[in-house]
Amino acid sequence: MLSGKYAWIWNWEHSSDGNAHAVARQLLSAGFRGCFIKSDDGGHPFGLTWNLDRTREVVRCLHNEGLLVMFWGYVYGQAGSFYGDQKLGWEQEAAMAVRALTDLGGDGYIADAEIEFESLPRPGQTARDYLTRIKTAVPNARLFYSPFAQPHYHRAFPYDVFNEYCEAAFPMAYSGSMFPVGTQYYRPDRGEEAARRSYLDWCASGLPANMWQPAGDSVAIAPHSTTPKELLDFARLAISYGASCLSWWVYEYADQNLWAAIREVDLGGDSMPDLAVVEQRVSASELRELSRALRDSVIADLTRGDLVVGFAGPQDLRRVLHRKDGSVVGVIEQTPS
Repeated sequence: MLSGKYAWIWNWEHSSDGNAHAVARQLLSAGFRGCFIKSDDGGHPFGLTWNLDRTREVVRCLHNEGLLVMFWGYVYGQAGSFYGDQKLGWEQEAAMAVRALTDLGGDGYIADAEIEFESLPRPGQTARDYLTRIKTAVPNARLFYSPFAQPHYHRAFPYDVFNEYCEAAFPMAYSGSMFPVGTQYYRPDRGEEAARRSYLDWCASGLPANMWQPAGDSVAIAPHSTTPKELLDFARLAISYGASCLSWWVYEYADQNLWAAIREVDLGGDSMPDLAVVEQRVSASELRELSRALRDSVIADLTRGDLVVGFAGPQDLRRVLHRKDGSVVGVIEQTPS
């Protein structure tokens, strides 16, 4: 499993003026393990990576400083991309991932897959075709993906397929976007709440908890700016939930106060206690009562095919319930100390 702190880089030339040595110094001073550089969008190269030789020089420089370099691309799975005059599909997007892993020298590749995948006629099959094409070309490829923060709002997205092929997911739990300042959604604890809602929703949707390695925001520009305290609150709660890899969007929009806050984040801190699995009988109505009774709880829909999933979790108790026959529920909770 990937571990450490990472910075998302969108436009390389706007990140420390595109100076690889300066980028390396900034990352190392804040204790980063590496960075995620945008390499493609909809099957086309993006920014830095239009210049193959320069990209390789950047990667060599960062590698020489002991940093990992992952590339990422925005993938649509269909004809539709940032460069609207040439519509390319998943085949070209897979080719861009292979290019990033081979020609560009990347240590891994991240598929930034969002709303477009949900509108595909067969999102699961398209995702499988796309990921299989990459793995066939580069069998030892380290693959990751970055979806929306709360899966239950995106039920058509093929999380299960991406989880099958990828090492981890980097859900975009951006407090500045989830709870914008000046709106009815704003809340003063939004840094912590972004991590909490994303994690609880992830688990309630039946997705593997160890795949959840959230991306937070490090944006100092309105209207989606975040504060150092919100950044630290997000990181502390994510680590308490067991995250071993944290990343922040985005390098070029962070100011020195946010860099200083990230420097304080210690991924070697304590995580949640080990979990034990027990079983108990509980009805759907009792499950709803449990949800209402516990603070900061989330309950997913109680009908997901033959599997019922519920989640309730204040900081001192976490329970995930799975029911297949209508009566037996598996309850996962903290092991008593």
